[in-house]
This record gives sequence, structure tokens and C-alpha cells, in this order.
Amino acid sequence: MPPGKTVLYIDNSNIFRGCKKSGWRPSYRKVREFLEEREGPIWDVHFFASDQEVPREKQARFYHALKDELGFQVHTFHLAHRKVTCKECGRKEWIPTEKGVDVGLVTQLLRDLRNDVFDTALIMSSARDYFDAVLEVRQAGRKVKIIAWKWNLSPEAMKLFRDKNINLLFLDDWRDKLEKPHGKVL
Repeated sequence: MPPGKTVLYIDNSNIFRGCKKSGWRPSYRKVREFLEEREGPIWDVHFFASDQEVPREKQARFYHALKDELGFQVHTFHLAHRKVTCKECGRKEWIPTEKGVDVGLVTQLLRDLRNDVFDTALIMSSARDYFDAVLEVRQAGRKVKIIAWKWNLSPEAMKLFRDKNINLLFLDDWRDKLEKPHGKVL
């Protein structure tokens, strides 16, 4: 493994939900360029997302652009369905729900750790589901940096990461550098 080899892991579902609340979307092209300016070359990017069994045309174009234009490894997981019941009227309905993204990202991260693929793991998500895997990577002596929405990390999570020497990078701080231009795919 070359010294300083960095791999980026993106939880698109987590970032996308944050986009809705933050009112803007990062351009993944700009994210990669910005991180490479800060961190040096990124050797590989794993992008994890949910999709319909038959992805919408816009979604399919986006995934293809990530692969073809940016060279990302795109891992998609079909949406599952869960039954919900309206508390007011008792009506039952099956709604789509994300399944597999968190487990897929953690599996790839730990596989890459075992196979000595990276020196630094950049994890673009603030999902609590990753914390144990992140600590495992750190305990193995590797560097870990979390890229997340500032408002989406609890004070306890921020303290835990700082205590374990895990750097936090906040999307909120770089909107002017990372925002996706309206109408662009990437």
C-alpha cells in the first residue's frame, strides 16, 4: 500500500436527506476535487445508494455519470417495503424503505481495512450505524475523517470522534465551494 493512500466512502442516502434539510446539494465532482486539494489524491471512491427496482431515468443517468465521468464504484441496493399504519384512521400501507446501504458501506470499509487498501478512510455520512466500524478502523491504526452535515452530528458523537482522533469535516462550512450548480448532473 503506498503511504497516504486515501479512499472515500459516500452514503448518498444520508447525504441526500441532509440536502433536503440544508437546502442545497453538493456536487460530487466538486467534493472530490476539494478533498483532493485538502487531503491529496483519492485512490478510490465507493458510492452507496438505494434505488427502485427499475431506477428512474434521472437516477440512472446520475449513477452512470458517477461511474463513467468520475470513476466512482457505485453500489446500489433496491428499496425494500415496510407496512405502516395511520394512527388516526388505521389505514395500512406499504412504503419504500432503504435497506442495505449502511451494511454495504461497513462491509466494504472493513473488507478494505482487512486487505490493506487504505491509509486514510474518508466517510461521507453522519449515520450512527457506522460508529463501531469507524472506531475499528481507527483502532487498527488507520486515519479516519468524517465528512457530514454539522447539524446532523450529536455533541456526543463529535466528542467521541475528537477523543479518538477522528477528524470532522463539515459540508456546511464549504457550501460556496461544493454546491452543485442548478441543472447539472454532477
